[in-house]
Amino acid sequence: MFGGIATYVKELAEGLSQCKDIHVTVVAGRCDRHDIYYEREKENLTIVRLWFPNKPIRPLWFQFFGKKIILKLARYHNIIHINPSDCSSLLPHLKKIGKYIISTFHGSMLEQLKLFASSPTRDLVKYSTLQDIVFNTIRGQQMVLSEQLSYDLSDYSIFVAKHVMEEFTHYYGSRRGLRKIIYPGIKYKKTANDLPFTESGNNFFYTGRLFFLKGPQYSLEAFRKYLEYEKNMSELHIYGEGPLMHRLKIAFKDHVPQKIKFLGMIERHKYLKRIPLYKAMIFPSLYEGCPISMIEALSAGILVLSFNTQWIREFKDIFNNLYVVKIYDVEKLATSLINITAMNNVKRAKNIPSDFKSEKFVEKVKNVYLEFIK
Repeated sequence: MFGGIATYVKELAEGLSQCKDIHVTVVAGRCDRHDIYYEREKENLTIVRLWFPNKPIRPLWFQFFGKKIILKLARYHNIIHINPSDCSSLLPHLKKIGKYIISTFHGSMLEQLKLFASSPTRDLVKYSTLQDIVFNTIRGQQMVLSEQLSYDLSDYSIFVAKHVMEEFTHYYGSRRGLRKIIYPGIKYKKTANDLPFTESGNNFFYTGRLFFLKGPQYSLEAFRKYLEYEKNMSELHIYGEGPLMHRLKIAFKDHVPQKIKFLGMIERHKYLKRIPLYKAMIFPSLYEGCPISMIEALSAGILVLSFNTQWIREFKDIFNNLYVVKIYDVEKLATSLINITAMNNVKRAKNIPSDFKSEKFVEKVKNVYLEFIK
């Protein structure tokens, strides 16, 4: 199993390692060390960390520096489960030594490139960075090739959502071989009291990579408009890091850090305990496959605000606490925040739909593995 989508891989690896007679090896990157790799073993779960330069187009560096050890490890495993962008160049070698390849597709890069190109020019000029341009000109094309290669060579394709499978079928055609939709599994924890809230408790949050297509800029714009109407003690907490952080802090400097707090990356168990304390999640991402942070918030009973994009409609049919507004309509997002603030004593039903339960997720993937082992 190769890393790349950290939460997804962690949940799957830990779940599978608890199954009898299954040993899981996760190969992932770690850029802050100078050794080639190291291993950490816990019961029947082995973590292998590969060093590679922390430079743009990271998947290519990961594959280049990790090729030898990855192919060596692969010889001792029955099934290779990959994130396509992380090791697509190694697929021909893995197929040559007779390994079964399972790919999990977390989204369509061609769909993302289309959305980026159709974004308002004003927003692109204001918020896009040099890394955005590099992403769309080099890494974007590299990932398109990786996706197609994985789509063609994999023995089994797992899609994290129905719309992702439909996008691949549209762009790359129907392929031979087995494929299945398996939603990621999630968990949530009880409320913690370690977050310094203001007395009003009308706080909002955004979680995700601070990258243009993920929409953090629209979360902040909506919250700033909300503050123009509502003179209260509300705050917006931003979880995550990325190339837009510096530009966002400058654009919203009048409210940072008094009203808008960039909390970066925190330990996952602490984050899961915090989210039930918030009034709502502002999540106007332009494209997602199946965003685990959003599913966690919805399952914890949190109201989630988003744009009415093509990808979100699949989840709108599943969760009744997901509210959408017209894409790019920041004014409507702000109005929705005002309406939410006025709602008192809202009963929050905590419910993880069956398809998103961690145990079911692991069981479904395990059954895919067993099809090959038998």
